[in-house]
Amino acid sequence: MKPRNAYFSTFFFRTVSVLLVFTGAAKLYSATGTAKILSLADPILHVNNRMLMVGLGVVEIGLALYILLGRDSRVVTKAAAILWISANFIAYRAAVALAGIHVCPCLGTLGAHLPLSRDMIDRLLSGLVLYWFLGSVAVLRLAAFRIEADAKLKAGEAAETSSPDINGNLKGGIQDFRFNV
Repeated sequence: MKPRNAYFSTFFFRTVSVLLVFTGAAKLYSATGTAKILSLADPILHVNNRMLMVGLGVVEIGLALYILLGRDSRVVTKAAAILWISANFIAYRAAVALAGIHVCPCLGTLGAHLPLSRDMIDRLLSGLVLYWFLGSVAVLRLAAFRIEADAKLKAGEAAETSSPDINGNLKGGIQDFRFNV
């Protein structure tokens, strides 16, 4: 039977992967468009928006594939990767807010085709980034607790095998030793 935190981690990684594929595909789709914003430089990163969309789309889809299909089954590595990308998105959003910029082409031109206002799309994407950030922190904390509990268990087993029992018998090494009490 899997521990509860394993179910949370599995659910978290699957949902993040699906969302990363969606946002990455939206960026790649938008990069093929003819919108004027694609030919301009990003005001924060000073990189052509089209190139930025392609780069981010590839990174997001690549991360999603790694999370779902990666041979490394360690949750710490996967959660750290999600934490890294979400922290970068948060930093970018903070820079945009501090600069007073109100346009965030996070979904590219695809956002214009959705039946939602630009403000609602921005709030949904902010919520997604926050979910990725807080979820990855939670997975990392659960992993740390698990590692700590395993270390305590091993330390307890080691202490158990080398300390005397109630009768003064010392269990350890190849043979048992008796104390004269």
